[in-house]
Amino acid sequence: MMKKINAAKYYQKLLSKVNFIDLILIKINFLYFMIIARNKKNKSLPLNIKIKILISTFCGTILLNSCGGTFRQQGAIDAPFISLELKRKFLIQELFYEENPSVMVIYASNSGRAYPWLYLRPLGVNYPSDKRALEVANRLEEYRLQKLKRLAWGTTDGQEIICAYTEQKLNLCQIVVTVAPGIDPQKVLILLQCKLKYIEEGSPLCPGPVES
Repeated sequence: MMKKINAAKYYQKLLSKVNFIDLILIKINFLYFMIIARNKKNKSLPLNIKIKILISTFCGTILLNSCGGTFRQQGAIDAPFISLELKRKFLIQELFYEENPSVMVIYASNSGRAYPWLYLRPLGVNYPSDKRALEVANRLEEYRLQKLKRLAWGTTDGQEIICAYTEQKLNLCQIVVTVAPGIDPQKVLILLQCKLKYIEEGSPLCPGPVES
């Protein structure tokens, strides 16, 4: 006889790991999972498949450390104050990188100048450079408005990442970017520190985009 899944048990277990700010999204996804689980067509699904549906549904909306492996921090830097004005500051723009037109993450300074921040290497066919750039720009913009406090680098699930602590989420390092294979994440973090230090005026000490 097929063992019955205790959906509420797994809901509570994952809920205990998540920040209060994400609860609404989690509850919506829990209701979605219950609809799937109660569907007559899905009653014959094995227990392990139902658990995977529950976890993958949650992981689509929950932040780093709520699902998957444990984040192991290797280093961190403090971030200076970044303008909190509502006008968007982190954008994407097509610029030339190594003589090729490439979509990059840029920072629009208060003076009106745009400084290239990040060039994202494609990671397989599902994550081309332009898609990655848009995702990272959106994350940076979100963390700016949450009052970015620190950037850190480390590993999770065998992948090296750069993540961010904000005033709203001081105990949660939210992913900024997955560092592409062959690139030193510590070097990426140091270059981003330079970008942050001279965020409004730019500097020849940290020219061009950081590759990741």
